[in-house]
Amino acid sequence: MTETHEQTEEEIQIGAAVTMLARAMTNGDRSELEKAIQHTQSHAFDHKIPEFSQAVAMLEKIRKLEQHNVDIQVLDKGTLSEIKSFKHPPVVVKAVMAAMLVLLGHPKEEAEVFIGKVSNRF
Repeated sequence: MTETHEQTEEEIQIGAAVTMLARAMTNGDRSELEKAIQHTQSHAFDHKIPEFSQAVAMLEKIRKLEQHNVDIQVLDKGTLSEIKSFKHPPVVVKAVMAAMLVLLGHPKEEAEVFIGKVSNRF
């Protein structure tokens, strides 16, 4: 193979890796992101693709959100009762409860209404 042909082949492979990363980032799917990142690293393109660092950062955020979701799911009734018993919950508690609603799949608007109801109640 000629040097030009090898360069063209590498450019095609880099383009494919960029497409994989972009698709995975658009879909926001953890598994797809992991595969695209692994593919990019295995071909040593990670330093050649600016979007690579964005994909890695997005994957880390997804992993953190998944862990937060697990943490929320294991809250026991006692903890929720304690939070519910606050007559004047701190602002941070309201924000966390609203975030929990969103993580559990409630619309953002519902969480905003929840914060308003709590604020208006006290």
